[in-house]
This record gives sequence, structure tokens and C-alpha cells, in this order.
Amino acid sequence: MDTLASSLQSYFRSSSPERYISAAPLCANNTVLPYGLYANANFVWPRFYNAKACCFGSKGFNNSVSTWYNYLNSINSDLGPTYPRVYLGGLSFNNSNSGFMEPDAFVNATFTGRRLVQSKFGGVSLWEGTDGLVTKNAQGRDFLNVTKAGLLRDI
Repeated sequence: MDTLASSLQSYFRSSSPERYISAAPLCANNTVLPYGLYANANFVWPRFYNAKACCFGSKGFNNSVSTWYNYLNSINSDLGPTYPRVYLGGLSFNNSNSGFMEPDAFVNATFTGRRLVQSKFGGVSLWEGTDGLVTKNAQGRDFLNVTKAGLLRDI
């Protein structure tokens, strides 16, 4: 996996259109993929849902986000010091499992997560975008637009 990621990244540097390497592991295990993959990844999207110990809204969320930041910050990325970029993965709809938060609460939790990952923060990733258009806050704004507005706030 390390060799594959390194080889792909070397090809991607001169490819058109641009290509990227990403990973979307569960929030509970930041070392499930080989170190070399993370060293060559552009983006890591830990899934902070469907894992009760570290999902959005759990007691372990902040600790898990900090653990991810510390781990990825310790990697000597081949792409530069701000890589891989961390995208906090959340749910944009209630799947009756763990990790869903109403849009405004999600934005507040994301705001906290941004502070914890500091220079590695890239944004959020949402499962499932089309459901996010029907999930509304109390003012009738959809999950995607509430999240976008929240990401534009200064931390």
C-alpha cells in the first residue's frame, strides 16, 4: 500500500486533470491504514459516525479529533506540512445509528473540531449529500447550507 500510494502520488503531480489520494477510516482507528498511505494522502476523512465511542455528539469526539490531529501531524507528508488535510466526516441525515446531529449542533461541533485539528483542517465530508438537502434546521434551512455558512465563520 505504501509503494502504491507513493507511486500514484508521483504520477499525480504531473497529471491533468489533478488527481488525489484520500482515505475514509472510522474515527476510532487512526492507524488502520499504512503510514505510507497517510504520508501520500491529500485528504483523510475520518468518519465520526456509526461508531459510538468517537462519533459527533459523543463524549469521545473531541479526544478522537485530537488523536487524529496528533497522529497526522506526526507524519512526514511527502506533500507538505499541512497534509494530509483532515475533513470531519458526519451524517447529513438521521440514520437511527450514532453520530447524527441536527444541523446547528453539527456546525457547533465542527467549529470545535476545527480548533482541534488546526492547520490540518480541510473541511467536512457529509454522508449523504442529497439527504442533507431535505434535513432542515428549525428555521427551514437545509443541512448543507447551514454547514457551509458555519464553515465560513472565523474560529
